[in-house]
Amino acid sequence: MSASTVTCDGTIPVNPQEDLPRNYLADDWNVAVTAGSTSITQHSTVAVKRQARLLSGVVATTEPGKYKLRGSLLRTDWESGAEQDYSGRTVKLQFRKEGSTTYSTVDTFTTNDAGRVVATVQPSEDGYWRWSFGGNQTTGAAKSTELYFDGV
Repeated sequence: MSASTVTCDGTIPVNPQEDLPRNYLADDWNVAVTAGSTSITQHSTVAVKRQARLLSGVVATTEPGKYKLRGSLLRTDWESGAEQDYSGRTVKLQFRKEGSTTYSTVDTFTTNDAGRVVATVQPSEDGYWRWSFGGNQTTGAAKSTELYFDGV
């Protein structure tokens, strides 16, 4: 008998309000899968995280060419089913020059009690701005929509 390799893919649908009724369940889960009559068991770790969302907006300032970029970090509360402000989290302000595919971090901020951040920028070149949250043990990463500025 020769050795063989079998690859199996599977999806387990999860409804957080029904299947994960408590926020403390967000964490790394140990998963074991047993295959067929040979009772071969494979163990793995799966990250189960609450969903995050980053909103962005812009407001012109009284100074010509300067803008206030606003961000709001939210995450899903599995117990209520609603989104909540996510305070005290590190959020990066990033810029991508027009024609480039790579973002660079301009500055780092901490969300306030309402999950909000504000930065004043003075674009000197054409490009895109966004907010980025890297995620953590219990909450997934999120990026805001891009905001385009003509730097001229």
